[in-house]
Amino acid sequence: MNKKSQPYTTANVANITAICGPTRSGKVIVSKIISSMKNYEKINVDFLWEQFIQLSFLGKINKTNAIYLLRRGISLLTYNLFIGREINFRKNDFSSIYSYQNPKKYLRRAKFTKEGDSVFKNLKRKKMNIPIMIHWGVNASNLLFETFSNIKIIRMIKNPFEIAYSWLKRDYGGKFYDNPRTSSLTLKFNNKILPYFASGWEKTYLKSNKYDRIGIMISKFLSKEMSVYNSLNKINKKRILNIEFDKLVRYPEKTVEKIEKFLKSKQTKFTKKVLKQEKLPRNLLIKNLESKKIFFKKKMSSKIYQNLLKVEKNYIKFNKINSN
Repeated sequence: MNKKSQPYTTANVANITAICGPTRSGKVIVSKIISSMKNYEKINVDFLWEQFIQLSFLGKINKTNAIYLLRRGISLLTYNLFIGREINFRKNDFSSIYSYQNPKKYLRRAKFTKEGDSVFKNLKRKKMNIPIMIHWGVNASNLLFETFSNIKIIRMIKNPFEIAYSWLKRDYGGKFYDNPRTSSLTLKFNNKILPYFASGWEKTYLKSNKYDRIGIMISKFLSKEMSVYNSLNKINKKRILNIEFDKLVRYPEKTVEKIEKFLKSKQTKFTKKVLKQEKLPRNLLIKNLESKKIFFKKKMSSKIYQNLLKVEKNYIKFNKINSN
């Protein structure tokens, strides 16, 4: 049988750090910290790149095509960063150059850097360190490790009830996904727009209230994430740094030290500015968590609430084993 040609491109243009986790888990704070470190670029969010990961997770795109598109996306992102193209000037955006430690760097690139093949010659001599923020990246970690040989992943971990409460406030169990502005992949089922989280349990999603929807989504995805992480070999586990949200906000300096060691980089004066902007350190009250659990116990069906309790139990157990 004759072999068919397939999409292919190399991926050796940048050092990628993927900051992963569910929505409202602290990814933005950690992304700001990493972007403040020595020799790191500004924060990047590439929603199309994330779509490829989600499509791959659902089996809607084959691995070869997913790898190709992810590599092409990073090559284009790296090129545009180097020449100062597609710069975000919105001052209040966390991905803006004005949220970065040195905005003038990108302004100089846009004004003085020539485009063309010489860009990649420069990148071969000194690779850029690019932080990119994505949702649920650990679920696709095998794909990411195969796509990028030097990628490092930072995995955000947060109590599932805290995540659920944040999701509720943002209407993630309601009509949030039926919105052209959403960055999450959506599916069509019985002429209804559903989040890709609902794949495989669409009918249950449609008949559930917003509290149960959130409970099921978080339980399924956090359980899947833990299963994928536990299945990784020792080498790939070492390419993932787990950061617990509670410890991040209570002991930010210790978290910064862990990130420095993991990325082999150093914090800058701007790092302390980021911590101050995020009002770190700060205390998280246990009674607030307990009140949220009582709230969901009243709102969720018993079975779904109990499932979320099991996920929380696994979360606590994992943090105890991996605490240092």
